[in-house]
Amino acid sequence: MGEMIFLIAVLVFLLISLLISLDLGKKDKGDYNILKDINARFDTIEESLVKTESIIKANLLKNKDELENNFKILQDIIRDSVKPLDGMSDFQKNRLDGFSGQLSTLTKLNEEEMHKITRLLEYRLKQLHEQLEAGFKSDKEDTEKSKELISNKFDELSNKQKLLEEKLNALKETLEVKLRSIQDNNNEKLY
Repeated sequence: MGEMIFLIAVLVFLLISLLISLDLGKKDKGDYNILKDINARFDTIEESLVKTESIIKANLLKNKDELENNFKILQDIIRDSVKPLDGMSDFQKNRLDGFSGQLSTLTKLNEEEMHKITRLLEYRLKQLHEQLEAGFKSDKEDTEKSKELISNKFDELSNKQKLLEEKLNALKETLEVKLRSIQDNNNEKLY
């Protein structure tokens, strides 16, 4: 931009010089030396303009090369700064996969424990039932009490089993909600 202003200033200077020389030429039409001097000055100015133009072109080319180089450096910097983000997303994905595996393992273990508890309860109920049947044979009154006791125990065990199932389902739902929340947070971070 500065070179352009300089070029315009030189052209204005040439124009003023030309006008002055024409004005001088009108006053002294016969003075050949003045015209010769003016011609020499124009030649000098023309040479200066050619040199100035070549310098301006060289500077523009140099500026263009510097801008291209700076742009390439900026692209490299941006590319290098994005690479760690890719690694971070892989890290988050691996952590999420690990957590998902742990959750699956925990769910499987909880189901196995629930089956064990159910079998144990069934076994204990069977034992209690057998004991109560033996008690029925000995005394009818004891039988009525035993029936009531069995019923209460059965209800109690049934309630405990229901509570365990509810707790297990609540734990499962909580883990699923937390997993979805973590997945949503990771998705938000990735996008």
